[in-house]
Amino acid sequence: MATQRTMERDYPIEFAITAAVDMSGPYALTDTFLAGLDTPVLGASVFTAMTFVGYQKSYGDVYAKPEDFFQLPYAAGIESLIPGTLSTTQLYTEGKLPVALTGEGGLLTAATVTAYKESADFPARKNVAKNDLLNWKPVAPVRLCGGFRDPTVPFTTNATAASAYFLTQEVEVPAVDVELVPDFQAAIAAQVATNPDLSTYHGTIVPPLCMSYSKNAVFDPLAATP
Repeated sequence: MATQRTMERDYPIEFAITAAVDMSGPYALTDTFLAGLDTPVLGASVFTAMTFVGYQKSYGDVYAKPEDFFQLPYAAGIESLIPGTLSTTQLYTEGKLPVALTGEGGLLTAATVTAYKESADFPARKNVAKNDLLNWKPVAPVRLCGGFRDPTVPFTTNATAASAYFLTQEVEVPAVDVELVPDFQAAIAAQVATNPDLSTYHGTIVPPLCMSYSKNAVFDPLAATP
């Protein structure tokens, strides 16, 4: 979605977008990060470390030193941790990052959590707002695809909210829930039964279904149109 926004805003002559189908993205970053402090998503500490270290390197105002923002011992070395060679599981099992996002032994300091919640002017929160995607009006047709049980990027907070936002801009952007596509339901049920903790939902179960939907429901009909 960010790519489409940039292409349409900055390079409209160079690129002609036929359509876009965005899959399980954190479009509503502001709401996602605020909600995630109280109800962390699966992998929250990894995404949080990646995001705010990245913002520090980009904007330079997130923290004066890592331990002002992240709890020890995780603050040490965090600036070179992601991207890196360790998988998410290894980051946890080797003690590079905690599973918990907040609280004793969590990733973020109590001061960080308090400041983030209480002030829209807190630098980290302002940087998240800079990257929010609910602030533009698409030209090319857009659809959103995901699954309502997504434990990593909440569907309602993002896809449903984005669809509602675009309606306020007088653009219809449907949000498609793969769980409601009859042809997908048996496959989803079988895979969820194998991984009932939903650990494979975001990255393994939903993507091929959204790709199938994109091809069959969006791009094939467009290709067939004279």
